[in-house]
Amino acid sequence: MVQFEKLKELLKQLPGIGEKTAERMIFYIISKGKRYSTDLAEEIENINDTIKICSNCGGYGEADPCEICSDLRRDKGILMVLERPRDIFIFEKSKRYRGKYH
Repeated sequence: MVQFEKLKELLKQLPGIGEKTAERMIFYIISKGKRYSTDLAEEIENINDTIKICSNCGGYGEADPCEICSDLRRDKGILMVLERPRDIFIFEKSKRYRGKYH
């Protein structure tokens, strides 16, 4: 099963995905059928065309500037400096921080 092994090796490159998890993912994709695998592949293919890096904060969004930087209700007087763009998602989930990021 050459195709199985190729996909497994690609999945293992994702953070936190080992051999067994990659295999479980492949079996799940197979069990969901052709439509699911086509939709999944399409979304993966389109992600880099859809998501942009914000020129203001360095975060990810569908526009530049991102939705957070464009939000006039945000407190411009508070700036949180983060190590990684994905950290923004952690703080946004809390719905408690209303400042800007960098």
